[in-house]
Amino acid sequence: MAENGLSAKVSFTLTLGQAEAPAKRVRAAAVVYDGQGRVIGIRRWEKTQDLQLNPGESLRIELTVYSQSGPIQRVETAAEARP
Repeated sequence: MAENGLSAKVSFTLTLGQAEAPAKRVRAAAVVYDGQGRVIGIRRWEKTQDLQLNPGESLRIELTVYSQSGPIQRVETAAEARP
């Protein structure tokens, strides 16, 4: 998180399970909250071009999300892989 609390760099790894079909589309999102649990920023990320994520393989996701009103207290992420 930035020193002033107004942005957060998020990075995580998405690993496709062994029982999953290969993925050609991956979507991720990061949501930031203030100290009272209110949403103050959202960032969406998508990869579709040149993507072939096979079962057991991983994809590193990095994005920056910005606050729209005040310091960030918490960040939540979510991701999905689709055939």
